[in-house]
Amino acid sequence: MPKSETSLLQIALKKLHDWMKRNGLIVSAKNIGDGSSSAAENQQERDSTKAVDSDSTSSSQFVSTIIKKVETVLTADWKTVDYSHLADMRRHSTIGKPAKVRCTLSEVSDVKPCYEISGGVDTLSMVIADEFGDTMTVAPIVSEPLLRRVLDVSRSGQMLDFCGTIVPAKPRREKADAPDYSFFLASIEQADQPLQIVRANAVETDKADQLVATLVGVDNGIFDYIKKNVIDIIGIKGLDKSPVLDVCLDLAIYQALSDGYDTKRSLSLKIHSLVIGPPAVGKKLITEAIRILNPVVTEAHSGKVTVAGLSGTATKRDGSWTSTPGLIPQAHRGTTIIQDFHHARRKEDLMGVFSLVMEDGRVIDSSAAKKTHLALTSLHLDLNRLSQVSPSSVPEASPSANLLGDLGITMNVLSRFDFIAEIPRDTERQIEIALAMHSGELKTSAFAGETNIDPRIRELRVLVAYLRDKHSEVTIPDALAKDYIRQKQEELLELNRDKLAELNILGDFQTRLANSVQKLTFAVTRANGRDIATESDVDEAFRFIDSKMKFLRTLEDFKVPTSWGSAKQERIRKRREFIVERFAGLETTATEIHKVVIAEHDAGIGERTVRRDLEDIAVQTRHGYFRVSEMVKGTTKQSDTLSN
Repeated sequence: MPKSETSLLQIALKKLHDWMKRNGLIVSAKNIGDGSSSAAENQQERDSTKAVDSDSTSSSQFVSTIIKKVETVLTADWKTVDYSHLADMRRHSTIGKPAKVRCTLSEVSDVKPCYEISGGVDTLSMVIADEFGDTMTVAPIVSEPLLRRVLDVSRSGQMLDFCGTIVPAKPRREKADAPDYSFFLASIEQADQPLQIVRANAVETDKADQLVATLVGVDNGIFDYIKKNVIDIIGIKGLDKSPVLDVCLDLAIYQALSDGYDTKRSLSLKIHSLVIGPPAVGKKLITEAIRILNPVVTEAHSGKVTVAGLSGTATKRDGSWTSTPGLIPQAHRGTTIIQDFHHARRKEDLMGVFSLVMEDGRVIDSSAAKKTHLALTSLHLDLNRLSQVSPSSVPEASPSANLLGDLGITMNVLSRFDFIAEIPRDTERQIEIALAMHSGELKTSAFAGETNIDPRIRELRVLVAYLRDKHSEVTIPDALAKDYIRQKQEELLELNRDKLAELNILGDFQTRLANSVQKLTFAVTRANGRDIATESDVDEAFRFIDSKMKFLRTLEDFKVPTSWGSAKQERIRKRREFIVERFAGLETTATEIHKVVIAEHDAGIGERTVRRDLEDIAVQTRHGYFRVSEMVKGTTKQSDTLSN
């Protein structure tokens, strides 16, 4: 520990000890720490206590005991220390033990000189707060590098990792007269990686690693595992009867896995979603899935949402501005939800905030300070058409203007949503779901707050964070982009070439469409536990692009390639044709066929998929061996039921 820090800690601890003695809280030095002292040490302490004749002797022992414990913290490996909560740290047994907490700076003092140390030093004190609202004072900081670091991050408004330990502290005047604790800071780091945000410990991270290793060898294994658990946790029923709700749920999973920033284009790679539909069609189920899967989620009340509430506000103090981030930057690396957006007032003021965060991954607060906050944040909006809740509020105009007025969203923002879906009203399905709710055992349970959540939710949240951390950098190979993605987007233009001059909206959406394809492909690849995208990942991405483009057809009459929505079936057909072409009439194993398929046709296909293909296009001749037929058996309808 630097001499200046030791001296300042000695001063603080001596003052605390003197105050405790004056208030009758101690009569001599007491054991500080975890109570693990040996019997000999305890006897020595009792003997020394009897010999205490002055406050200085007692203070010296008190100070040296704690300093010795604190010194060991400075060499700690913080990567191996699990996260704690402030409320759990206020006890003697934690003094001197390494502690890591994820907090924001709620108060920061100006830099002030401390003349009690020989030569004088600059010092700074602050108060930290965790997500539960618990606060703790930080012991005065005198380390020059640490002082500069605190000043660098003090205005970010983001969650930070505070590493250090607990030391006793004299309570502030407004507090009770019992001794308090303060946080002795050894290190401070940005805490915006997904595993940090969810405070995953080593055991949870190892469990996620083992789970991924098991699932990655199964086609869609990771994705199917996540989806099944989300459905079970929420209790979703009748999903097979609502294909639109089903694709919305799939998108929520990929949205939670979206991440990153394209520095060349200054483009956020977070996925943004818009779900439209009348009441009671399942929109709330999607928001529940988003809450479960994302490392951090904020929600804006539609009736009270404002520019300041979403972006942030600032106050001026001593000639400088301090900015408090709004709900969108608070969800940096996660998702902000606005339900029932049709109730929001002054929507036109919000469009600028949406546009900036959706494109650039940042927001600017609403004050004169114009402070910029990082906001790699997905936006999820759900709403009813105004014509469904207030028909008279929609003005008569052109079809496109009617739709935009009906949604309350401007065209430049609508084009930035990577996924748009409208869930139709289905009275029969709603009745079936209501009746299904009366089946099975029913019972009440305790309210599940953040500290008492379903362990399956915790597991899924850590799993998603693990996938995002492990596969933070995903690559779409140049050949895949040029030879496949471009070809699929050209299909759209070719279908509508005869009237491209008339289709303004279709032209306006092309750049945004390309961005959406890339974002979705990155997320799908991550969901498959890979760093390199394949054709199958692109096909899956276009399934969601298909939903958006079909919705946009309500604005303008154009055609959408049929292959976009049925890419999975098309991929099955092409793969089977490849297998037949290469192996027709030959007797070989599924393993050998799989090796050729991933080497020459589709690197993202697993061996189980190939085995399912062989069940339909080959005959098993003996154990483990197949003879591939010269013609693919089974109709397109049969193939459609197969998964890849």
